[in-house]
Amino acid sequence: MPEALRADARIGPYDLLRRLGGGGMGDVYLARSRGGRLVAVKVVRPHLAQDPGFRRRFRAEVEAARKVGGFYTAPVVDADPEAGTPWLATAYIPGPSLQEAVAAFGPLPVGNVTALGAGLAEGLAAIHACGLVHRDLKPGNVILAEDGPRIIDFGIARALDASPRLTTHGVIGTPAFMSPEQVRDGQVGPRSDVFSLASLLAHAVTGRTPFGDGTTFAVLHRVVYEDPDLTGVPPALAALLLPCLEKDPAHRPTAPELLDRFAAATQAYDPAARRNPDEVATMIVRRGALMATLLMPQGGTDASDTVVRKALLGDLADAMGALLLRRAEADGVVPVRLPPLAGELAGAGRVTLTRWHRRPGDTVGKGEALCSVTDGRTRASVAAPVDGQLREVGPELGRTVAVGDVLGLIQPTPTVTATEIPVSTPASGKSSGLGLLKFLGGVLAVAFIFYNHVDSRDIFGAKAGDCIRVEDGGKGSGYVQSCQFPVPWDQDYKVVSVNSTTCLSASDRVLVYASTKPRKSISICARRISVWD
Repeated sequence: MPEALRADARIGPYDLLRRLGGGGMGDVYLARSRGGRLVAVKVVRPHLAQDPGFRRRFRAEVEAARKVGGFYTAPVVDADPEAGTPWLATAYIPGPSLQEAVAAFGPLPVGNVTALGAGLAEGLAAIHACGLVHRDLKPGNVILAEDGPRIIDFGIARALDASPRLTTHGVIGTPAFMSPEQVRDGQVGPRSDVFSLASLLAHAVTGRTPFGDGTTFAVLHRVVYEDPDLTGVPPALAALLLPCLEKDPAHRPTAPELLDRFAAATQAYDPAARRNPDEVATMIVRRGALMATLLMPQGGTDASDTVVRKALLGDLADAMGALLLRRAEADGVVPVRLPPLAGELAGAGRVTLTRWHRRPGDTVGKGEALCSVTDGRTRASVAAPVDGQLREVGPELGRTVAVGDVLGLIQPTPTVTATEIPVSTPASGKSSGLGLLKFLGGVLAVAFIFYNHVDSRDIFGAKAGDCIRVEDGGKGSGYVQSCQFPVPWDQDYKVVSVNSTTCLSASDRVLVYASTKPRKSISICARRISVWD
């Protein structure tokens, strides 16, 4: 977060708290209203404030922007075009921009980008319905919130019937996300925003812009004359984007038409695939919790203010815990909760998270120490409740947590069913051999089903010639092991064939493994390794 301002910094009726960023038109600040609401205030640069023509156009844009509604825009809540320094205030959305998210975590999943396209198309439809064109739709002007994206910065949006140019200081827009007609003559309509939206979504799913990098002239030349490079864009999404990137705006869909297409496309993805990735959702929660502390008066001496401020800071851990718990309920993962503490820490109200011993992505075992907490004098460890993969951790180090708080999530090792199938052999002419086979068949016909934890990456990747170890004398969980130094125990086998329902030798056995998470199965004809092999 950028640096704090002076305690008395104000614009209009708003106390300025932090500078959020800036652009060609002005600087943007996080501010607090007299009623305690957070807003984003855009303050016009001095050289523009001195231009009577700009003030006239700014006044018209503010009046038009006040009419924009919908779920996917940040509404204008206040403005003063007549002030010595004109300003515009919009609702503050506590989340990262799309630009921040891609820069921090890389390209977003295709399901999430498809849902993002539907939300932004709806936002553009609301803007265009009010007779406005955004003119600078780019990743930095899209905020990712928990309940969907928001389009921000109507500072360069303009009425459709206004004069051709907003300023005389150059082309309005960001080169990599501009439309061809915007580059050529600045005459733009709603379908210019559709072109920019497609470029933005291609960037979100690949981390690259469809017209490449380089000098401004080179990028603009490609925008006007060359086809977009959609390498890496999944085919289903590319089919939606290509019509939007037509050079002729008349051949592009409108925002409402695009909304219909994206809304239909999102149905191919389940809710978990459409939502924000965990890293982005974590950033949203943390930013919201931290912003809540700024609602308290700065430097107050009221004891109740201090109590509330400390509670809000503590709520950061609580908010992260709530997010992780929701993930657990949605995805079937196991939450790691802070257990009741023993010894000197028993009864401690809150303790501090001081160290994580394992990282997200690590495989952990039940009872293994995951992290440490302390009350400042005594330290304790928190253990994994199940075997599995540590998927996500919550509160940052140094945050306080309480008994029952969710600290992280573990994806349990898949539960599989292993079934031993009776073997069958070619018919024999000897009655004694047939009787023996019938006897063996009768014994092996009593198939048994049991459950255990199996590393599916191992046993489900077995191939003929591999050596495998199966626990409990051939009736337990299995995994591939090295054949170089086989240990002649009852649970060591060599794979004869894979995905066979029978074995040619009665001394071999068929083992079938099946997993529901992920859904896999394998049938293995295996021969026990003898000490004399």
